[in-house]
Amino acid sequence: MIVPGLEELIRIVIKTNPVPVLKSVPLSASRVYRRIDAMTHNVEKHLLSELQCSKFSLQLDEATFGSSSLLMAYLRYFILSFKCVTEEFLFSKYLEGDSKGDIMFICMDVYLEEQTLVWRTSLPWQLMVHPQ
Repeated sequence: MIVPGLEELIRIVIKTNPVPVLKSVPLSASRVYRRIDAMTHNVEKHLLSELQCSKFSLQLDEATFGSSSLLMAYLRYFILSFKCVTEEFLFSKYLEGDSKGDIMFICMDVYLEEQTLVWRTSLPWQLMVHPQ
């Protein structure tokens, strides 16, 4: 799946025959998976280190696929070095049980605790309470 794209990239950028170049690069499925996984953890680690020293706001979204519910968390924060606000995808997790607000809150709270982030660095938000 990735090899045709790499062949084209080598052909255009390096302007050489891609076959000998690709034969010298280990592209087993497990190796590619491990590299992508390592890059993912590196990006997440960098993002979390940015959040340790900045205020951020969270946006939670829920998607349902058949009987499964997925919680997706996005955040917005100020990058001091670039002096700008940026938006990033933080994580996605399958929800245990239903997708009610309290379950989503618990899932978010557990993630923040695991990453040693605290709610007080999150910007103020309003809890919407709907009368019954």
